[in-house]
Amino acid sequence: MALLLAGGALWLGFRPWLRILHRPAAVWVAAGLYGSLWITLFYAGSAMPNHYSAMGATAAVGCLLAPRPRYAGVAAGLAVVTLMRPNDGVAVAVPLLMAAVLMPVLRDHGRLRGRLSAVVAGLVAGALPWVVEAEVRFGGVRNRLAEAGDVQGGLGAAFLVPYAAPRFLLPAYALLALPAAVGLLAVIHRARTRRSLPTAAVLALALLGHWGLQADLVHTHASIQQRARGDWVRIASVLREHGVHPPCVLAGNRSTIPIAHTAGCTVTETDPSAHPSAVVLREGKPPRWARDWQRFPVPDTYNPGWTVVVPR
Repeated sequence: MALLLAGGALWLGFRPWLRILHRPAAVWVAAGLYGSLWITLFYAGSAMPNHYSAMGATAAVGCLLAPRPRYAGVAAGLAVVTLMRPNDGVAVAVPLLMAAVLMPVLRDHGRLRGRLSAVVAGLVAGALPWVVEAEVRFGGVRNRLAEAGDVQGGLGAAFLVPYAAPRFLLPAYALLALPAAVGLLAVIHRARTRRSLPTAAVLALALLGHWGLQADLVHTHASIQQRARGDWVRIASVLREHGVHPPCVLAGNRSTIPIAHTAGCTVTETDPSAHPSAVVLREGKPPRWARDWQRFPVPDTYNPGWTVVVPR
């Protein structure tokens, strides 16, 4: 199901560009270039919004730049991006608004009001359900942001996380794949018309090298994640060995959440009033109220230093 959703998003994201590029084949080459990146292969099938944000942004830009702009497409694409992450929606909407106002080729068509309205409508349509969910489930936008900060290790200015990750650049990679595809087809056309075997050979080797590198990278990162997630199973096994069975409560930091899910427990912060069944730590000391509990190291973990602390 995840692959079907990711593939459908890929098709919808690049399809509007068929009305813009003079070589329609370049659109599908661009989709292939973007889809073959290890970052896309790794994250598109995961429970991560970045691929869908990238496809929403790609579709919105394509619908905005079309000779006959598709206002519904602009709004729908931006709504998807904003629903995934509101700050991502703003990051995409601001350049689109500036382009609609400052680029003569867009302003001269007499459709400035329509383009601006479509961008704003997309932002509102995506932000509204996010705000409603924040009010219903989290008690307000501020509380939702606070909980998101707890999971991410804190939030900086503008709802930004305090770290960088390659998946954040997927929208840029998707848009850059379009001119890259146009250039690639131009090189292929030139090599064919001039019957230049050296050019064709160099191009083929470059593409094979690119795809080989991407396949190796996605395999490497998938293996790392698989081994790291194996730690959760080992920790859950140690918990069961020492009498921690569902229903149970684990104390710890945000790293305890997937462990608790694997063990069938709930999770709480290191608060003695929650009466946790155990404390799970990695390279840390137990809280003061659990200093006299028994400690059991978790053997053979990919990430070393895991310890289970249970009451005597």
